Amino acid sequence: MASGKASQRSLKKPLVIIALIVVAVIVVAAAYQLVQASMQMPAAENLKIEGIKVNRKADTMTGIVVKNVGSKPESIVKVTVIRVQSRLAIFTKDLPTPVVVNPGETGIVRVSCELDHYYRKEGCDYKVLLVTSEGKAADYVFGYPMTVEELGYARE
Repeated sequence: MASGKASQRSLKKPLVIIALIVVAVIVVAAAYQLVQASMQMPAAENLKIEGIKVNRKADTMTGIVVKNVGSKPESIVKVTVIRVQSRLAIFTKDLPTPVVVNPGETGIVRVSCELDHYYRKEGCDYKVLLVTSEGKAADYVFGYPMTVEELGYARE
């Protein structure tokens, strides 16, 4: 009887490990599909990302400067940051309160996204996506680290 319980326990361990591996693969596949779908959203032609704000000491992006060049207000409801080289989303956030940018105005979408400090020597490219309430996206690609001249809006 004792050997029966021991063999049942030894069978459960591999099953649990296999189940965890399957769940992990499903989560990674779902995240990959989400990133691919977000990269193929229709363009938000009325929004132009003018730059980013970065806290260089903390290697953290703190804001995204965006201008509404259209004739009606735009509501930004989601932010995604993708590491271009690996195509992985390193940050995604549904904004609890949409950021509304009125026509002709510039707004700042506040975020706290750590940029990969271990790429500091060779640098890394990032793609920022701002998703509107209509499901359209404005995008902006930047490299980090940047020179002081490249920072523009980025200094904080």
